[in-house]
Order: sequence, then structure tokens, then C-alpha cells
Amino acid sequence: MNLRTILGFALGPIVGGLLSLATLPMLSWHFSSSDIGRFNIYQVLVGFSLVAILFGLDQAYIREFHDTPDQKKLLKSCIEPSLYALVVLVVLAVFFASSLSIIFYDKERSIYIYLSALSIALTVISRYFSLILRMSERGFAFSISQILAKFLLLAVIAILIFLDIGHDFLHLMIASLVSLGASAVMSAWWSKKQWIGLWNEDISRRDQVKYVQYGMPLVGAGFAYWGLTAINTIALRFTADLNALGVYAMAMNFAGLGTLLQMIFATIWAPVIYRWTAEHRNLQYVDKLINYVCIAVALAWVGTGLFSWIIELVLPSEYRDVKYLLACCMLPPLFYLLSEATVTGVNVARKTSYALWAVLVALLVNLIFAAWLIPSYGVVGAAISSAVTYFLFFVLRTEAAGVAWRPVQGRFRMYVVGAAMLIASVVYAVHGQQLSAKADVIFWIAVLVIILLKFGRTLFEFPGFLRQLTVSEVLQESKNRSA
Repeated sequence: MNLRTILGFALGPIVGGLLSLATLPMLSWHFSSSDIGRFNIYQVLVGFSLVAILFGLDQAYIREFHDTPDQKKLLKSCIEPSLYALVVLVVLAVFFASSLSIIFYDKERSIYIYLSALSIALTVISRYFSLILRMSERGFAFSISQILAKFLLLAVIAILIFLDIGHDFLHLMIASLVSLGASAVMSAWWSKKQWIGLWNEDISRRDQVKYVQYGMPLVGAGFAYWGLTAINTIALRFTADLNALGVYAMAMNFAGLGTLLQMIFATIWAPVIYRWTAEHRNLQYVDKLINYVCIAVALAWVGTGLFSWIIELVLPSEYRDVKYLLACCMLPPLFYLLSEATVTGVNVARKTSYALWAVLVALLVNLIFAAWLIPSYGVVGAAISSAVTYFLFFVLRTEAAGVAWRPVQGRFRMYVVGAAMLIASVVYAVHGQQLSAKADVIFWIAVLVIILLKFGRTLFEFPGFLRQLTVSEVLQESKNRSA
């Protein structure tokens, strides 16, 4: 994967993330916090359904792409079970729409469930089409579909506000559907050569069973991971009001900066590592890259805290607590990003059950912390619970990779760095409101200085390492062409 391809993949998440950030102040000023809370529940529901429908076969498609001569047959083998499951889900949604609407959205409106089912269908379709672009290393096409979706979401919400059409949850769902539909159509268009005539392909049921066997442990891991992200939302839904859930959702949405970095990294990392493994490349580059990822995570986290004061300028006063929650809320996506780098060995060795055990243990810890902290501390407890859980999740995945494949070099140093980030975030979430504006800035500058002193030499060596990596890629591409 050359620099142009990397930039192509990075463009979509970066621009899409900026468009999402631009959307947040509009939502906070023109939609009630209770409707923002409902929208958070809607996103959690779509995420849960996606895990259930995919059966882990999207991960099987990623893993087998470079090892399978006929990618079209691979795609059919993976997408077919998901489409059958999607039909079943839609039927259930139609029959139980009224009851499900009360449970999830605290209102008896069947249209909420119908639109949720349609959103799930579009998300599943878009997932597979985007995987085709991702694995084919068509970075700009991948990014354009993402940018269009985020732009349309922003545009539709702006139109709703400007024309005063509607400022409620139903109109938020409609805006989301327009965004998802645009992404699905665009991804389908860019990947049409890979899927047109798909159903004429004859597939091997033996291969399909192999893919399911690979993917099914990841379904459990996917549900557990969904639980890691959703338990705090669900706990707030039933122990607090929708307004508190709206505040938590807003903090998590601003923490989408971390999710943005995670998406860029995951899009680039997995295809590259699988290709390097297939080419029997020198794995010392993997260890060095993981260390640089750890440094990038630490800098991204401290940057979030240092500039969190901006939130006070763009959000209404009812969201003032978001500033103090943001550092904690950034840790889950950043720890997950770091674990994506360290857990590679589990997928390379195809020992996905190891990942399942890691996430199940983390899920159990999350349940314990959520039950302990959220009833007493509300939104702050939810943020702390999530941060602690994801730190443990990162440690468990890293150790699992060491057992399944090879130990990650420098992992104990990463654990110390992660623990320090966690402690500082918890202290700031609990006591940050007691700091003056000046003390607030000094706190984060001091943390930044400590990080730079710790990793200054490694950062100084980064340009040289990047040159080595570029030369290695050029030599390997030349070798592949001559083979």
C-alpha cells in the first residue's frame, strides 16, 4: 500500500469526521437532549443488528481476500447468509414494531422500528460494498462514499433547521436514512465490477462452512464488543432520564475524533499486515509501527484534553459537563485502536476464539463497573466505566496475541502509558470542575510535557524509520512484479 493509497483511505474518515463535528453543535442547539438520547439508542440498535446479521463473515472476507483466487465467489459465500438473516429481521420488526418502539424509544410509534429496520438493511449492504473497495485498496472511492454520506447528513439536518420542517427524533432518523442510502448507492456503484453477476457464481458449501467457522467466534466477540459500547448507554436509559443520556451521547459523539483515528487505522492496518504475512516480510516493522501507534494515541488523547475548552464555546449550557467527560470518553476508541494493532497475531494465526475470551472478560468487568458506578455517579460513572473496561480490553487482546502468534515487543511500556492516561482522565472527570481555567490548561500542558520527555527520542527517529519502510515497500513491489 503506497502513500497515495493511504492518503486516499485517510481522506474519507478525516473529512467525514470534520463534517460530523460540524453537525454536533447544530444538533445540540436545535434538538432536545432527549431526542439526542433516542438517536444514541437508535445507533446502538443498528450496531447490535449489524453484528447479528453479519455472522462474522465480513471478517472472514477480509482474512481470506488475499488467499482466495476468486474474490467474487468469496463475496457470495460471505454475503448470502447475511441477506437471509436480514429478511428474518425485517419480518420480526414488522410484527413487533409497536412493542419494540416502547422498549427502545420510550414511545409507541411503529414508524421508529420500520425506519430502524431500513437503516439496518442499508448498513449491511454498505458494509460489504465498502469492504470490496477497502480490500481492493481503492482508497479514494472508499473515501468519497463516506464523505458524501456525512455531507448529506449535515445538509439534511441544516435544511430541517433552516426551513423549520421538524426538530424531533423522526426527522433525525430520516436524515440518517438519506446518509446511509447515499453511502450504499455510492459504494455499490464504485464496486459494481466485483458484484454484478454475483448470483450466477457457483460456490463451495465446504468453503462457506469454513468461513462461518472462522467468523462465528467473532460473532460472540462482536456481541461482547457491542456490549462494551452499549451497556453504559442502556444503563443510563433505564437508570436516568433521556436528558442525561443525551449529555453522555454528546460527549461520546465528540469523542468520535478517537473513532475517526480508529477507522483510519483499521482501514489501512489489516490489509497491510495480512499482505506482509503472505509475503513473509520482516516483522520487526510491525513491532516498531505498534510503538509509534502507542505514541500517536497518547498525543491524540492529551490534545483532546488540552483543547476541550472549545466545547464550552459551541454547546449550550446544558452540556457543560461534556468538557470534563471528553478525556475519559476518548479513551475507549483510542484503546481499541491500540488493541487493533496489538491483536493482529490472533487473526494471522486464525485463532479467533482467543479474541472472544478477551472481550467476554472485558464485558463482565464492564457490567460490574456499570452496576457499581452509574446508579450513583450517572454520566460520570458511565464514562469511567467505559474507559476502565477498554483499558482492560486492550491488555487482554495484546496478551491473547502473544499466546496465539508472537509476543508484542514493548507491551509492558504500553500498559504503563495506558494506565497513566486512564488515571489522569478519571481524576479530570471527577475533579475537573474544581479547577480554574488557568489550572485546567496547566494540567494538560504538564501531561503533554511528560509524554514528550518520555517519547522524544523515539519521535526523533520516526523519519528514518519511515524511509526504511518506504524502501522496503518499493523493493517488495519490484520483487512482486518480477515474480
